Amino acid sequence: MRHLTIFLCSLLLLSACSQMLNFTPERAAIQEVLRSSEANLPVDPDSVQVLQTQPQGENTLVLVAFQRERATALPDECLFMYEMHRSVLGWVAGSGGGGCGPIGGGGQPLDVGSGAHRSDESASSHVTGLVRDPLIASVEVTWDDGEVQQVPVVNGSYLAWREGVSSPVQVSGLDAQDQVIYTSDSPILAPGKETP
Repeated sequence: MRHLTIFLCSLLLLSACSQMLNFTPERAAIQEVLRSSEANLPVDPDSVQVLQTQPQGENTLVLVAFQRERATALPDECLFMYEMHRSVLGWVAGSGGGGCGPIGGGGQPLDVGSGAHRSDESASSHVTGLVRDPLIASVEVTWDDGEVQQVPVVNGSYLAWREGVSSPVQVSGLDAQDQVIYTSDSPILAPGKETP
């Protein structure tokens, strides 16, 4: 009987720990979206999907899409980017943010969202969005200091990241031959982290 009790207690403890431990940055980002959902508007858990990840030194950027339910309207389509850090107990969310809008993005070929993160140790900027035009193969971001960055479309999304605080002044969708087929001028910098 004693062994059965120890076994059941161990099983319960492991089950509880599996809710806290995240062995991949992708799983930790999904948990962050679902955890944040409880505090605000409910997230449809079946809609949560990781679109892409990018290693950044010891950290990993994770781009997550999901739908958020509204009581009186159609659901929102959301895109959030998290900077994940490895800790002793697994991966945890650091900085991040994103936004939500109508499903389909109002008919635009690509969405543009941007943000910046500052800490005592570092600063970084990012531009993210969903790509709705299947002819767009990559996205080119022109930053306010003149730097131009081209990133591929991955799973219908893009993620441009750089060190330092900078704002995008133009975001263009390019086809497979690097020809511009859509341009969005002067995207607005997102005001910090929004919680889903």
